[in-house]
Amino acid sequence: MNEIHTRGKVKLLLVDDQQLIRMALKARLSKYADFTIVGEANSGKSAIIFARMLNPDVILMDIEMPELDGIEATRRIRARMPQMRVLILTSHAQPSNISAAFDAGADGYCLKIADNNDLANAIRTVSRGGCWLDSAIARQLPGAS
Repeated sequence: MNEIHTRGKVKLLLVDDQQLIRMALKARLSKYADFTIVGEANSGKSAIIFARMLNPDVILMDIEMPELDGIEATRRIRARMPQMRVLILTSHAQPSNISAAFDAGADGYCLKIADNNDLANAIRTVSRGGCWLDSAIARQLPGAS
């Protein structure tokens, strides 16, 4: 665990190819005192580089990006830095993407339409070593009511 995390701040790396999405995420997350954004990346390749340089606690990773998609970037990050936590943050709710993300080592899967509190809870859960699945997806699983 790194120094900032032990002082109560969860260090975040935002990964999305759309600058507007990264800006919106920063605005959404800035209201939470326990988060600090340490960097941004606009592709899977740059996510790997920034993950090594910045050592975030949690990476918020989009799936669909240029150069290297978020699932493959997650696979490579977790292979090299297994302590790093990855929360997929995407608009894609297809079962194949969800399975691929968890197979690649993602710790959570959250939809971009999640409200601020759900997103914050997802980040906190993943940062503490837990697993997160967006409630909108979980309700669609067999046996869910």
